[in-house]
Amino acid sequence: MTATSGRARNLDRDTVLAGRLETAGSLWAKFMGLMGRPSLAAGDGLWLPASNGIHMMFMRFPIDAVFVSKAGADGARTVKSVHRNL
Repeated sequence: MTATSGRARNLDRDTVLAGRLETAGSLWAKFMGLMGRPSLAAGDGLWLPASNGIHMMFMRFPIDAVFVSKAGADGARTVKSVHRNL
């Protein structure tokens, strides 16, 4: 399903956005996402690689969604949009 892959940082502000970031790499893991979980711990996040959309079916709690660009040569990504408290 998902595996811990590291953390998400804002390089401009030198802040940690998610101290524990899970990766949903397979189609099934992306579909399942956070569905059915009672909550997501503060500082945790879910990375959906190569995805440009999300669904909120059967979600039990609100989330903040951050959409980013493809990685540049240095691996950094640009934030394209932020959606709070979905």
